[in-house]
Amino acid sequence: MMRARLHGATALLLILFAAGCGGGGGSSTPAGGITPPQADTRPTITYLSPAGVQAGSITFTLTVKGKNFTSGAKVRWNGSERPTAYVSATEVRADISSADVATAGTAKIVVANYSPSVEFSAESSFAINNPVPVLYSLNPLRITAGSPATTLVLYGENFVSGSVVQIDGAGRTGTFINSTRLAVALTAADLAAARSVPVQVRNPSPGGGTSGQIALSVAAPGVYVSTRSLPPGASGRTYDYALRAEGGIPPYSWALASGAPPPGIALSADGAMTGTAPAVTIDTAFQFGARVTDSTGSTAAETLAVTVRSAAPGRNDACGPTTASPISNGVIRASLSPYGDVDVYRFQAGAGARITAGILAQRLSLSGDPTSPDIFLDSFLEILDSDCARMTYNDDLELGVVLDSGISNFYISTPGTYYLRVSDLRGEGRPDFVYELELSGAE
Repeated sequence: MMRARLHGATALLLILFAAGCGGGGGSSTPAGGITPPQADTRPTITYLSPAGVQAGSITFTLTVKGKNFTSGAKVRWNGSERPTAYVSATEVRADISSADVATAGTAKIVVANYSPSVEFSAESSFAINNPVPVLYSLNPLRITAGSPATTLVLYGENFVSGSVVQIDGAGRTGTFINSTRLAVALTAADLAAARSVPVQVRNPSPGGGTSGQIALSVAAPGVYVSTRSLPPGASGRTYDYALRAEGGIPPYSWALASGAPPPGIALSADGAMTGTAPAVTIDTAFQFGARVTDSTGSTAAETLAVTVRSAAPGRNDACGPTTASPISNGVIRASLSPYGDVDVYRFQAGAGARITAGILAQRLSLSGDPTSPDIFLDSFLEILDSDCARMTYNDDLELGVVLDSGISNFYISTPGTYYLRVSDLRGEGRPDFVYELELSGAE
């Protein structure tokens, strides 16, 4: 009797075991009770291209690489969606505007999927760095010792609103005018004694850095020659340029201190250098000393040189109705090539016309020295009358200001043909000395 009961219990146990392990309607949990991992469908960013840009950059395309991107995915920039192109499950591209990168900082990048469900990637950081500033020039470059407090204007590139002007190594908060110009106050104490004052610009992080150094000359009182270099002459061509002096009490009187200008070119008492350059077969430099005397008898001298170029005439480098290229109101793009080239354009103007002309010139790093005056096309712009005589001109570098040359609101009294002449002050013509000339007020 007991044996029969035991056999019955064993049978029941076997039936229950079979029910638990069979392929029928039992539990779906695998042997051992372990659930397999589910596939991660969230979008993932692996890298960005570019990984960062300089503050103030133009509109660009941001490429986002990763995985699990779905059609219709959007790139979010600091929480806001940007126009996005879906390329593949591993790449999307977004349009980033210049306004997005106007100031330095860090942007947070996220990719959002909207199908089949809404999912977001983890954040990735995008660097917006301040550029390294470049300092080209100061205005003024020279101040008389004992002068009252004044404003120093700095010219260069890559200035930002947080740029700091370093005077004698000490940082000062300047006035940000634009990316090429800063202003800073100089105190009377800065100018109390004659000395050389180092000036630099420092941009803050992220990125940033410090510019090269330019020395502000705080000079002993007295007249000085502010002209530091002269434009080249062309073989057999008319030459006309005026020397400048500052720091004394006008009127100024000029004379030769040593040497002589090129034969055919004379220095007059009012500082004008005029005449016709000699005919040369090779570029020839003529060095001389010029002395200026102010009304008190204070004198100063400077060694200068005029190089007469032998370069053959270019396409439109002669003034005249048949040689100068016609131009009307608007913008043209050209280059000063070959070496020593001069471009002349003719235009028509009526009586009372108000002529404005300006040069946008490409800066070029030739010497690698950011303080050198020869690192860019220093445009020299002139308006000539119908007889090709100079009426007015502008050369900003001569005034210690490294900017593009411009002539504003020049009034024409007599209707007729007039000319614009474009040259490089140092005659450094070359194909990549590119400029844009804009004219308004002509007929």
